[in-house]
Amino acid sequence: AATNRLRRTGFSRVQVAAKRGVRHSTARAYLTPVQHRKNLHVVLNTPVARIVIDEKTAKGIEYLTEDGARHFVSARREVILSAGAVASPQILMLSGIGPRDELWRHGVGFFV
Repeated sequence: AATNRLRRTGFSRVQVAAKRGVRHSTARAYLTPVQHRKNLHVVLNTPVARIVIDEKTAKGIEYLTEDGARHFVSARREVILSAGAVASPQILMLSGIGPRDELWRHGVGFFV
């Protein structure tokens, strides 16, 4: 039985964000250094309803609380969307940004 053992030797490259040999998450990289700022408030498990857009400028976001209430948070300079490969396009489409035919079919968007 000992002769049938598999011997694997080698290495592979794994793409991962790491710092000093430890996995470095997005939250650790961007939120931890600024978590004590007075102008930062992190709300967990809160879905974004849409990005609020005036003309061609993002003014802020609208999000939903657990009880279904909508809240608006304004942005003075910019809105950064980082919700992953699936949720980012979904939020953009809910905000009226995306293929016109698809938005029209769902009754979402700005139509000129």
